[in-house]
Amino acid sequence: FNRRILQFDGTNYKPHLWDIAGKREFRTSHTNNLMKGAHVYMICVDLSKKSNFKELGKWLKVAGTDRNVIKLIVGTKSDLRKADVSEILIDYAKTQQLDFVETSARTGNSVEYTFSYAVKKWSEQNSP
Repeated sequence: FNRRILQFDGTNYKPHLWDIAGKREFRTSHTNNLMKGAHVYMICVDLSKKSNFKELGKWLKVAGTDRNVIKLIVGTKSDLRKADVSEILIDYAKTQQLDFVETSARTGNSVEYTFSYAVKKWSEQNSP
């Protein structure tokens, strides 16, 4: 377990992360309990295989329709991405009015940015 403090506009944020790994057994009331009170949902999709995002719509339904919650589609494994997969996800994110970010844990590309971006979006949406 790792704790990290992110700063935005002079305010410290301490994100708490839950990784439910896309497992079907989490798509239950148990998931709703874990996600209750969340400010940001990062729905991660592996960019290396087209078949990996077929469940995306289902996870967006689980995330719900609360407009106060930031929903961010995160394309992972950008170092292994297939061009058509990125384009499909970018188009999908636009149609759903969601933001899309690509990251790579292996190279570290945009990992820090993704979390900072999520905090920034939430902070902007919830500032007085």
